[in-house]
This record gives sequence, structure tokens and C-alpha cells, in this order.
Amino acid sequence: MSPKFLRIAVVLGLLSAIGPFAIDMYLPALPSIGQDLHAGTAAVQMSL
Repeated sequence: MSPKFLRIAVVLGLLSAIGPFAIDMYLPALPSIGQDLHAGTAAVQMSL
């Protein structure tokens, strides 16, 4: 494998890992978001 291909593969792998981390950080804040926006649980869950 060429170094350029390896670099692209690593970057794509890291980018695909960001999604689950973002969701894991967002989920604990859902109740607070609902309270701040005076929205129900279902409405806040639609933001995912």
C-alpha cells in the first residue's frame, strides 16, 4: 500500500468514528434540552 492510500484510509476511518461519539455525548443532554426548549421527549428525540 502506498502512504497516500494509508493516510486516506485512516482519515476515513476516523471520520466514520465521529458519528457514534457525537451521539453518545448528545444523548445525556436530551432531558435538559427538552426542559430548556419546553419540548416533549418525543420532539427532542426527533432532533437526532
